Amino acid sequence: MLFTSPSFMFLFLPLALIFYTVIGKSYRPVALGVISGAFQVLLHLSNPIGMLYLPLLTLYTYLGGKLMRRFRALPLAVTVCVLPYLALLAARFFAYVSWEGFVYPVGFTVAVIFSTSYLITQRKSLAGEVGNAFHLFLYLFFFPVMLVGPILRFSDFVEITKKENLSFDVSHAASGARLFMIGFLKRIAVGAVLYESYHMLLGLFSDTPDFTVSVYLIVLIYFATFFTISGYLDMGTGIAWMFGVSLPLERPSNPLRASNVYAYLKNLFGGLLSWVDDYVVLPVAHRMGKNLSALYRSFCYSFFFFLFVRSTAVSLILIPVVALLLFAHERFRMREKISKSSALRGLCALLTVAAMSGVWIFITMGSAEGVLSYIESIVVDNPEYRINQILTRFSFLKYLFVVAIGVFTVFAGRIEFRLRRREDSLQERTVGVKEILLLGLLLVLFVFAVLIFLPNYTAYDSVPFLHLYI
Repeated sequence: MLFTSPSFMFLFLPLALIFYTVIGKSYRPVALGVISGAFQVLLHLSNPIGMLYLPLLTLYTYLGGKLMRRFRALPLAVTVCVLPYLALLAARFFAYVSWEGFVYPVGFTVAVIFSTSYLITQRKSLAGEVGNAFHLFLYLFFFPVMLVGPILRFSDFVEITKKENLSFDVSHAASGARLFMIGFLKRIAVGAVLYESYHMLLGLFSDTPDFTVSVYLIVLIYFATFFTISGYLDMGTGIAWMFGVSLPLERPSNPLRASNVYAYLKNLFGGLLSWVDDYVVLPVAHRMGKNLSALYRSFCYSFFFFLFVRSTAVSLILIPVVALLLFAHERFRMREKISKSSALRGLCALLTVAAMSGVWIFITMGSAEGVLSYIESIVVDNPEYRINQILTRFSFLKYLFVVAIGVFTVFAGRIEFRLRRREDSLQERTVGVKEILLLGLLLVLFVFAVLIFLPNYTAYDSVPFLHLYI
């Protein structure tokens, strides 16, 4: 039962909102905990291991926090924080080798990252324990952020989930519904369709690849991955807003504005990179030289980025590759150089598309040998014949609609960002013409996407999880 399933959208979410409304303001944090716990149970009904990992991680994190506050030795703190990552990597390995039907628990990656945030927050706090056991339970079980975030610091989460800070009203619910629909369109009407097309092309032409097909694959995988991750982020944030939890809304990401690898990661994983800076980089980097510090930061960014990616031998190879790309961007001050030249910015954007598409293609193929074999087989031959083959396999109108929806969701995300900032700055919330028009158009497209694409949601939901353990 993921966010795009009919059982979630048309049964669980409405019932949860009704329960949340009836329970009353004083008990809403408890209601959030009950709803989150129920979601996790329903999600992992077919996977008992998945049902156990969150309670065990919560108990471990709580006891680890107590231990770290009592004994502040640095080696102990490092050990307590690292052990969940070893369990995470072990789970990745078992899932990769398909060990006796082992299924990787959905949301394990984000939960482990949140566990680290809690542990370090408790160790650093000099004014007593931050939050309590219930806050930790809600933090690790909070289902809107379980897939790809947004990544929240524990202290920030405790603050925004206090009963007096839960802004549960019609305006916030409408904002959440709009953002959820934007994310749904990204995930299903764009990302899922492009993923489906990518796998179809890869299956058709993997034995006889040529340059034309390769360009199609690069474009498809780049936009499919971008809209899938961006869609999950928007849906998660929108669900949280519906329950009055004011998760921060970052400036909407744009797949065409990433002029370097760092900008690409910042577009999709901005909260994660900020978390890495706060908890992993800054405590250590100040003891290093400038170049070594930049290299360490780049490696940390790359490592945690690949925590959201299927763990294969290829992933291990790509970690230093992406780290070196990030280091080169900082070492040679590419941001300043790109900002001064529109031609260079366009060229770097194309190179970024190629580089990140290459990363995703390596991951989807699963082995370096498969990718190298594919590259060696590429020929520049019969492009018209291949284009005709592609056009006969794919509906022109369907993909014209997908492109239009992709452009619309980026545009709608910007409008929602401006509306949200305006609402938060006003004492009295008002409903404007733009807000009504946006909601109306979103409703029409949402209903259309549900009717056209959702009947295949089972296949659509499974595709990203072949490559993204999120």
